Amino acid sequence: MTVKLMKNGFLVIPFILPNNNNNNNNKNNKNTTHYIYIKEHTQSSSKEEESACLFVINLPLLSHLEIVKKNFNKIFQLYNTQAIMETLLYDDEFKVKEIDLNFLTSDLDNGPDKNLTRFLPHNTCLLKFIDQENLDNAFTSLKKYSNDSNLKKKNTKMHTLQKWDGIPSPSIKDFINFYKPLDVEYLKKDINENMKYFEMKEQEAMEKLDQASSIVDEDGFTLVVGKNTKNLNSIRRRIMNKNPLTKYETMAGNKIVKKNTTSNNKKDKVKLDFYRFQVRERKKQEINELLKKFKQDQEKIKEMKTQRRFNPYR
Repeated sequence: MTVKLMKNGFLVIPFILPNNNNNNNNKNNKNTTHYIYIKEHTQSSSKEEESACLFVINLPLLSHLEIVKKNFNKIFQLYNTQAIMETLLYDDEFKVKEIDLNFLTSDLDNGPDKNLTRFLPHNTCLLKFIDQENLDNAFTSLKKYSNDSNLKKKNTKMHTLQKWDGIPSPSIKDFINFYKPLDVEYLKKDINENMKYFEMKEQEAMEKLDQASSIVDEDGFTLVVGKNTKNLNSIRRRIMNKNPLTKYETMAGNKIVKKNTTSNNKKDKVKLDFYRFQVRERKKQEINELLKKFKQDQEKIKEMKTQRRFNPYR
């Protein structure tokens, strides 16, 4: 029993894979059918690049954009349709692009933003079209091909499964070439670029650290930075790793101190002019008191003048 539409809405697109001439065990030399599953991509994020896309699962091995274009265009021609494909998004068959060595080997805060990083399941990708109209044309043709591939009308050309024109039967040699060591010149260039980027980030971190050590807040405090501190992340880690239970220890310590008030009265006195804002408040209160006293004296003099009792020389 063949399936043309799955319950979750995926279309089943069958292709005939090229014969593997290297496989001597295949005595009957039968064609192998490969199934690709597609569905119109529902955009859950606000990324514009994910608009007008098909969600594709299980592309044949080592397939890239040109191979996908070539094989899908054969289906579009059967139904006199045109659909322009732009690119393959998140096509990372061997999960090489997911590894960020800079982020793994550096303490600097220059890693990828987790909110912006996009992860798709293995062996999946997004096939992007230039607009929604081209996407609709492509999806309609693929749906017709999926339906016709399940019909038993052998005389119609629609029933004939299309042959996948890709890399013919990848052998062990193909995979060895894929995993062969990188060129030395390419490695040198890549290492130099990454080292320049690393040194630039380190310089930025040191400049931020110097700026932070020269900032004085409104209370008169200056950030003290040790000579072994290399970046602001180490300061943040110390604050984050601080034990939150220490505040309960200080509260318990305050209760013990209150019991021994007679012995340590002088030590327990709170300095009222330790902080800058305390000095400002104290001066403000003194000025307000002087102003209040001055106004009271003015009222008193006015009252004495009305009663003809004011004598400044007395």
